[in-house]
Amino acid sequence: MKRLRLSYSVACFLAAAALAGCDQLAEILPTAPRDDPSEAAGMGSEADDDAIALDDAPSVPVEIPVTDRFAPGDDAVLDIGFWRHPTLAFASLVVVAGEDGLRAVVVETGADAGTLSARADAIDIAYLGDQGVVVGVDGGARDLFVAAIDNITQEMTIAAQVKSDLAAGATGVCLAQDLSDPAAARGFVVGPGGAAAIRISGAGADIAIDLSTTAAAPARARDCIINPTDGAVYFLTGDGDIVTGESRIAGGMGARAIGLMVKTTRTDDLDTETQSDDAAAAPWTPEDGPILAVMSDNGVVSLIRAADGAALGAIALAASFDYPAVEAATAMAIGVGNYGGVYRDGAIALGAGNGANIVPWNAAANRLSLPIGAGVNPRAPQPEEDDGFRIDISPTQP
Repeated sequence: MKRLRLSYSVACFLAAAALAGCDQLAEILPTAPRDDPSEAAGMGSEADDDAIALDDAPSVPVEIPVTDRFAPGDDAVLDIGFWRHPTLAFASLVVVAGEDGLRAVVVETGADAGTLSARADAIDIAYLGDQGVVVGVDGGARDLFVAAIDNITQEMTIAAQVKSDLAAGATGVCLAQDLSDPAAARGFVVGPGGAAAIRISGAGADIAIDLSTTAAAPARARDCIINPTDGAVYFLTGDGDIVTGESRIAGGMGARAIGLMVKTTRTDDLDTETQSDDAAAAPWTPEDGPILAVMSDNGVVSLIRAADGAALGAIALAASFDYPAVEAATAMAIGVGNYGGVYRDGAIALGAGNGANIVPWNAAANRLSLPIGAGVNPRAPQPEEDDGFRIDISPTQP
């Protein structure tokens, strides 16, 4: 797939001679009218005093031009996921789920990668040791499958599949590496009919799926996301609440999907070698994150500090020189790692029509005056502690 690529930073540079900077460019661009994202579903649970509603977030989202749009098929996007290459960040993939199955595209180049004829209403990417997999669920067919992504060919193949009533009507799936067993992943399958716990383990063609009932999730969860660094789970309920454990972080949010931006406070994380200078200059502190991203049907993404529910701002994907604005969205994915090029600090993807529209995390962070932070490698969210022992070998002149 050939395409013309013009990043936001390059566009600003070309406009600088006439506008003396990107800030002036942002000021004169017309702001497209948008639906009020505060229209919320009815509350179904008792509100916490500290929980915020979307009304508390800024009413006017900042606009970020679409950097890339990948439309590998003609069918509507149902969900999106980011797959991190084990060694080459620029060879990472965005996986798009549609009615006709899964399609993968190289984030850096836009080249088509693997395809798979497996329908999924919702997908998530997980890592079983060195093996990256796509976990997909088709609620109508009561199917749940695990597709392995080859690290070299990037082809996707079904490694395990089950049909279960626990997957019936499912609208979301979330997994993260098992903190006690890096060769396994744990998570949830959620939907209006209830939630199920899921655990996958194994490698290659020998992957096992374990589905079981659980009381650890809300009865009517619509979507979920897991912090890969500590295992914390966040649920979006059918009533528009965001809950974790016994706490309700936000309420009354007319939202379709949630995501999570996670950074590390460690300086020896695997992805910090290629992070941007801005990320190093504005380090992520424990008080900064993680940050929940909440997507409304109109494509507005509200950012909320997960620790206390504080509203941090909102973004909308505006038209760029190459791509139209996102006026309505059906899916969202947050890439927490280094995906190469402008996405070295992470990425935000929204599904609209038949395409996945992507902007870099550093663009959103800069516009909202948030720290960019050092990336967490999703393949190794728990790097080993540095024991302090080092041997430095310095060359000397003879």
